[in-house]
Amino acid sequence: MNVEEQLAQLQAQLISAQAEIQRLREQNDEMCDRLRAQSQIINRAKDINPVARPTFKRVLTLARAAFLDLCKCPGGGWLLSLGQRFRKFKTLGQIWDILCLDDWFLEDLFGDFLAVKPHNFNIPRDFDWDNRRSGGVLTQAQNSFETWHNFANAVPFSSE
Repeated sequence: MNVEEQLAQLQAQLISAQAEIQRLREQNDEMCDRLRAQSQIINRAKDINPVARPTFKRVLTLARAAFLDLCKCPGGGWLLSLGQRFRKFKTLGQIWDILCLDDWFLEDLFGDFLAVKPHNFNIPRDFDWDNRRSGGVLTQAQNSFETWHNFANAVPFSSE
């Protein structure tokens, strides 16, 4: 009887294994059908990558969403800046690839390329002592100061 019980147990295991194999084959067939359908969609598409060559407008939209400025560099390339920090890129595609990432850090964007924009020292002065900038036309405040200066024979002050 012991052998007959083992035989019955083995037959039950065989039947359950065959059922499991049948279930896995059906699941495999479903996955193959899905894969075939998706590969057909990809093969029929003109371009799987919708942005092969990003335009200035698209990259600018992404940059503005991240509070960054984007401008064309006079010597060629593109400048991406945040306040006083900027980095020069050769192509818009490089900027696009970084900004399309889900999570990027400023260190990734600027990294070792952190540079500070030079300050513009051509700030107009309050008074045009030599009358060079205004081209001979003085404002009312400058006229009254010039009159007072000429009247008092004062020593010219520095405007800085």
